[in-house]
Amino acid sequence: MALQDFLVRGSEKIYVVDDDPDILTVLSQTLRRSGLDAETYSSCKRFLSAYDAERPGCILLDISMPEMDGMQLLDALNNKANETPVIFLTGTATVGSAVEALKCGAVDFIEKPYRAKALLASVQHALALDRERRERRGTLEGVARRFEKLTAREKEVMSWMAEGKANKVIAAILDISSRTVEIYRKNIYEKMEADSVAEIVKMKLLLDDS
Repeated sequence: MALQDFLVRGSEKIYVVDDDPDILTVLSQTLRRSGLDAETYSSCKRFLSAYDAERPGCILLDISMPEMDGMQLLDALNNKANETPVIFLTGTATVGSAVEALKCGAVDFIEKPYRAKALLASVQHALALDRERRERRGTLEGVARRFEKLTAREKEVMSWMAEGKANKVIAAILDISSRTVEIYRKNIYEKMEADSVAEIVKMKLLLDDS
């Protein structure tokens, strides 16, 4: 495991939100026995006031709570473009509520009383998903920063490069010389920190999908 991966995983936190103090105690003990860092909250509002979206991890969330329930909290997180994976816990599960939760972005829906093995497997899946999302976001931000260093014409040339067009074809499309296209390509490779057209294609696809 790379040092950076170790540091990220070492900083991961499992946020547990439930209005039942006994559930909070049992869940935190289950997680900590497995070497996971758990932080508990007895209400959605308390969680929101302390939550840091930049902290890697996942959220274990009771769906039925007073004042603000789990679905309302998920809506609030979605409105903030939050990407931290959410696992719903419930003692009053229905097919409808499970479907609604998953449609709104929850990654799993676990009934109480939960089985520790299933819960931990779900948490590990959520943590892996969180790492993947954060890695992709970091990659995208880096590519976007480099892309903004290109001139307007270089961005045009990069788009045609990503389409697989040869220098002569790009030159004809943009009504410039092939030599000028070569100069643009050299600049694009340097500014985008790319070594091949394949890398340029991947970067362009990433930008287009963002």
